[in-house]
Amino acid sequence: MTIEIKFQPLADLFPLMEGAEFDALVADIKANGLRELITVYQNKILDGRNRYHACRALGIEPRLTQAMMGPRAPSSSARTSTAATSTPRPKSKSSRNW
Repeated sequence: MTIEIKFQPLADLFPLMEGAEFDALVADIKANGLRELITVYQNKILDGRNRYHACRALGIEPRLTQAMMGPRAPSSSARTSTAATSTPRPKSKSSRNW
């Protein structure tokens, strides 16, 4: 059973997927899993409504991360500790072994 979450009004700035586009997202999540977490702010979805609906269509629990906003918020890379969401950074030129 999946949880029911409401949406932040700001999420309405982006349209919901429909038809073949949504079906493709569902198929991708079914084949590869949810690769990008759904961002929640004040217990409502801020980013990831389409991923949330796709997870519900598949009957799987969506994985969530809490949005950190305001002057004390850590950088976006420190927002979540889930390894699946981090992207390896290329070495800078100064750290290369020439």
